[in-house]
Amino acid sequence: RCVLIDGNDFVVLTAKNVRGEGEETLEAFNLVVSSYSTGWGQEEFAITNKSDLVQTGYRLVEYESPVHGVQHIENADYSIDIPEGWDIFAIKGFTGLGNGFGFMAYDPDCPDRKIFYYSCIDPFLRSEAAKSYYASLGYQVYSDLPVMSGSVESFFEAYPALMNWRDEYAGQFNCLPSSNFPDFNDVTVLEKLESSLPLTPTAYENVVARINYTSDAGNLCEGLMTIQTGSSVEFYGVSTDMGLNWGLSLCGFTTPNGELTMLEDTLMSYLQTFSLTDSFIAENESVTRQNVQDSIMAARQLQAVFDSCNAAWEARQTVYDVAAQKWSDAILGRERIYDSSTGTVFMTDIGYYDTYLSGSADYLLVDDNNPEYYLYNYSGTIISQ
Repeated sequence: RCVLIDGNDFVVLTAKNVRGEGEETLEAFNLVVSSYSTGWGQEEFAITNKSDLVQTGYRLVEYESPVHGVQHIENADYSIDIPEGWDIFAIKGFTGLGNGFGFMAYDPDCPDRKIFYYSCIDPFLRSEAAKSYYASLGYQVYSDLPVMSGSVESFFEAYPALMNWRDEYAGQFNCLPSSNFPDFNDVTVLEKLESSLPLTPTAYENVVARINYTSDAGNLCEGLMTIQTGSSVEFYGVSTDMGLNWGLSLCGFTTPNGELTMLEDTLMSYLQTFSLTDSFIAENESVTRQNVQDSIMAARQLQAVFDSCNAAWEARQTVYDVAAQKWSDAILGRERIYDSSTGTVFMTDIGYYDTYLSGSADYLLVDDNNPEYYLYNYSGTIISQ
């Protein structure tokens, strides 16, 4: 793919290749470069007569992925490959109910960019009636818990209050503070697709969810993750069910708004390398057998659940991917333009197409007439000088 940037007296030559075919691509690319430098005139250059994509006063900034490289992490509990420069931490037994495990790997330069897995996020009450009953008994630690009815939407709605509860009671009852968990505020669930993850006997919902949310830093973000909502066995105080609800198998990744489509395959490839060690599984199976009444998954099931996450992504419907990308573009004030001959997609400010390229046969606006281009990675952004 060769692109001529008009008005600056230089030519930008770029090439892309399928993974594993780099040598063939490089040979062809070198031939193009050498041919041009030995007298390939502009009158013969493929795009000389095309509409000018980059107008005077603008420049094209090529997209560079912020996620690259590999760090291999291995210890007594787990192993995983994470991006170069990222940090990671893991926690065990954080539910106070026995066998909990979770990890989060994140970009320290952009903490909204992360991958994670948590076997259990808890505890929640089931009703306001239970909240009032615990308060009447003087059990403030329970009466302070948020209520989660069982839906995925109610899980995310109650999530910030649960993190506040964890901060208030940190250090008590084996309770870890919110800094050990992802941050989800003002969540909008854009898509819920039935998941293939193994169901717990008391599950409410079992889905792959695409969400938009606000981070603790106030940034707009997006994410894709598995989530199962479930409950403990019922037990009553007088006529009020005092049991607890929780979220299970929270596994996925988040990015700043506008990055998810570009990075989801890359982030998933890192997530797929996660594995619990045999020693961790053996150690925690014995703990779980001693706490069967707590309805916590056995450690070996944790690994099986995590492995099943991979299959859950494949059934996603692209219509929701398109809708999410359109929403993200609108929030950012951006539109997409594609090269009609190559399919190459570019990002620019809303209104650029109508102002400079309307009626062009060379470059077309990405809209409902060609929604598949919302799913293409864009090669660069046209910005004002």
